[in-house]
Amino acid sequence: MHMHLAPRRVGLASATFALAVAAAALAAGVARAGPRDDVWGAWPKVDATVEAAVLSVCPTKQACDQKDPATGHPFKEGTLQLIVSGSDLHKARDKGHLHGDFQGSVSVPIQIQDIQDLAKDNGIDSITLDEPVHATGSVAPLASALATLYPKVDGATAAWSQGYTGSGIGVAVIDTGAQDLSDFGGRVVHVNVPGSGNSTSAADTQGHGTFVTGVLGGQSSDGKYVGVAPGVTLYEINVAGSDGTAYSSDVIAALGWVQANAAADNIRVVNLSLAESDTSNYTTNALDSAVEVVWQSGVVVVASAGNLGPNTNYFAPGNDPFVITVGALDTNDTASTADDTQASWSSSGFTLDGYAKPELLAPGRHIVSTLPAGTAFAGEAPAANNVAPGYVMANGTSFSAPQVAGAAALVLQKSPSLSPDQVKWLLTHTSRVVPNTPGSAVDIGAALSYTGTVGLANRGITPAPQSVVFKSNGRIDFHLSSAVGSTAASSWNGDVLGNAASSWNAASSWNAASSWNAASSWNAASSWNAASSWNAASSWNAASSWN
Repeated sequence: MHMHLAPRRVGLASATFALAVAAAALAAGVARAGPRDDVWGAWPKVDATVEAAVLSVCPTKQACDQKDPATGHPFKEGTLQLIVSGSDLHKARDKGHLHGDFQGSVSVPIQIQDIQDLAKDNGIDSITLDEPVHATGSVAPLASALATLYPKVDGATAAWSQGYTGSGIGVAVIDTGAQDLSDFGGRVVHVNVPGSGNSTSAADTQGHGTFVTGVLGGQSSDGKYVGVAPGVTLYEINVAGSDGTAYSSDVIAALGWVQANAAADNIRVVNLSLAESDTSNYTTNALDSAVEVVWQSGVVVVASAGNLGPNTNYFAPGNDPFVITVGALDTNDTASTADDTQASWSSSGFTLDGYAKPELLAPGRHIVSTLPAGTAFAGEAPAANNVAPGYVMANGTSFSAPQVAGAAALVLQKSPSLSPDQVKWLLTHTSRVVPNTPGSAVDIGAALSYTGTVGLANRGITPAPQSVVFKSNGRIDFHLSSAVGSTAASSWNGDVLGNAASSWNAASSWNAASSWNAASSWNAASSWNAASSWNAASSWNAASSWN
């Protein structure tokens, strides 16, 4: 899954490593053995990923009593961030500080030594991992393109000339929130999601969400920097904590709010420029289950592909076959489409379930958008990437996805009766071929001028088991089988600003091995410019970045 956030810092450096090992083992298809009765006893209701994480640190109870050399504390005192579901959760609530309370489920850090006892409680139905998520940021551009090329390349200008700006259409942006800039013309709605572990209506201090929002629906007063759909209503859900950390449960809770409020607020599209950091099958992933529930309720879900290069489409939610997954197009800084190519760092290939991704490409290199000074993202931008006060150039699939989300909004403004499957069919069937690449690029003008019968995408695809259920009263039920986990949070997709060989600056990423900020962060020893970052094992943009 693309979210480079270690499960709520297991409290031990080695515990974080253990989770990475466990995730790798599961991704490789290791059969679920579970703790053996002769060493740990029975583990009812505990997800396989939790068991694997514990066993990788403590193969026996005796081993758990040993001290971690790095901390001096017993391994058993390390904590895992878990989603505990059931009818009576008082014991889970008593174990630690709640990160999120969803009535039928809670997100809470639990010590390793307490998991087995918790699992035996009659009021508890399931226990699974809840890992942090981080954004799929940006990549490195040159300071040569000072105006936005992408609306022309996408064909958005053709929509504007016909009067389509996305007006009347709501788009939910699940990210780091957004600041109330003049570019957004009072169209930003800060959403409060009850029960979430973070203040989801808080203004954006990270900067990633504001940048994404500008690409989707911004419009500068001088008209130089305009997003694809500058008339949409922007429902901003900030799933990042003050330190930039977010968890899969935060994203799922946000999706639950979208599903519950979509009809009343005419929210027709949701943008997810993020990804989990551990690989997964869509049929066993809670986040994939959640995006499918939203899709089936009538909301188009757009996700960024990631910035890890070929054969890396293994992470939720971009690995889900129903959603529209978007990769990055390199325009070579020209308005002509003749020289367009798929960016070398853009994730592409087949998912673990055999589905080709991404379905669409949109410009992702040298993208200029809104980025307020004082945000974490802005603080990492190279001077050459600051093209104007409040506007920065960056790269990444995080910034390709909102272009397609904007395209969907424009299509729905013209044809509001279209279903998500029809919107996906229309955008993919009217896309333009990109020479020498397997992908095709969004063409909004062609989509709007299409006069034939609109077909249905996703025919014959088996939906994921409904492991996440959004109740009308706001309750979220997790029905997680032994194979389903809410692991690895997400990684905003490792994009970075514009000029470097990897990501804004370093060898790892917003969070090092864990989360948006964790041990490293946008800058620390890695970050905007390095080899890892918002995107899984690499960085806002993997091997590309600022340039």
